[in-house]
Amino acid sequence: MIDLVFPKDNEKEFIEIAKKLNLDLCFIYNLNNFSKKMLDELEKIKNVYVGILCDHKQVSKARKISDVVLVKSNDRAVFEKNVPDIIFNLEITKKADFLHSRNSGINQVLCKLAEKNKIVIGFNFNSVLKSSNKNKVRIMGR
Repeated sequence: MIDLVFPKDNEKEFIEIAKKLNLDLCFIYNLNNFSKKMLDELEKIKNVYVGILCDHKQVSKARKISDVVLVKSNDRAVFEKNVPDIIFNLEITKKADFLHSRNSGINQVLCKLAEKNKIVIGFNFNSVLKSSNKNKVRIMGR
């Protein structure tokens, strides 16, 4: 299992803890804030991977420089073209909920496309923790 972390200039602390706990880490960086220097430093360390968080239009560019590509999206095109490794925040949508059920942002068609293209669907628990009480209920329901 690989733990995904979003560092804020505290990579060394993450690495020290990971070594003590015998964990594999994947540092996730925004494509716009990523530098080649970071990649060179992290590639030297065993059990540390680099992931890029990008827009679904930038997947091919991100795939060239990273081990894992993540996309925040609920667009069907992401499942069909420019396929990332992980898609998350599907439940965070501006679309209204249905009359008798929540609009989770995913359905059986998207699940089949995810299986076919080997896409992992992630759930961001941080969005639940940091949202207001009303939004927490909505997100958990979706």
